[in-house]
Amino acid sequence: MSNELGSGAAARDVGVARIRKLTRGAVVCATLLAGAFAGLAAASTHVRKATDAGTQSARPTVPPAVPAPAPDSAQVPAPAAPSQAPSQSTAPPVASSGGS
Repeated sequence: MSNELGSGAAARDVGVARIRKLTRGAVVCATLLAGAFAGLAAASTHVRKATDAGTQSARPTVPPAVPAPAPDSAQVPAPAAPSQAPSQSTAPPVASSGGS
């Protein structure tokens, strides 16, 4: 009878070791895949790759455009005053935050 118990315990230990190895391998693979996808996502968000200043072709510089003169203050009309001042309403608010 003790021989049967010993073989059952050994089979259990072998099964536990096999599951432990599979779990460890799955965690390692998941970590590597997550890192690969994170690197891919980080690389794909850049619209333009950085270039070395020495490899750029020489471009002629264009002087900045001269701004147009500001209009005379006498020519700009003043904003119209409101016809009536805003008044406070006695109606309950439409939306409120918090509470239930």
